Amino acid sequence: MATYSRSLTVNTPNKIALKRFDQWDQVDYMVAGSGTSIIPGHLIEMYKDTDNVLKWRPNSSATAVPQMFVALDFPEMGQTVGNATTVDTPYVPGDTVHAWGMPLGGGWWGLVGSGQTINVGDPLQAAGDGTLKAATSTAASAGVARFIAEETIGAVTTLSRCKARRIA
Repeated sequence: MATYSRSLTVNTPNKIALKRFDQWDQVDYMVAGSGTSIIPGHLIEMYKDTDNVLKWRPNSSATAVPQMFVALDFPEMGQTVGNATTVDTPYVPGDTVHAWGMPLGGGWWGLVGSGQTINVGDPLQAAGDGTLKAATSTAASAGVARFIAEETIGAVTTLSRCKARRIA
């Protein structure tokens, strides 16, 4: 039997929703709240703004159970808003955010903040700013390890992308 080796090029997916996303999934549309931008791939949450209207913002807690919504990118939804044509173009306050209600087992191209070291299989949790971080505990009682890294990105020095999956 012949053996051979071949190098493979790793491609970035260039879209946010990677696994278990189809036309039957819950996609919500609400306005981005004031004070911060939302980058596609952020974990996001609903909150009541000062005008008593529900809006989106990046997930705000590293210890509470996140609401399990992810900001989708404009091209994925077949739309362009202004110059927003890539997965890295943020929603600004007042934009209508396309939010995916991520099911258990759903995978996405998430964001990891600086200061983390992420390897494939690492348990992840919300960092409290819309990004992911290495889980501080994997104990069920802590309830923070809700995601798993599906790739190794190593030591993170700037905001980076990581394929992740919801596991709880």
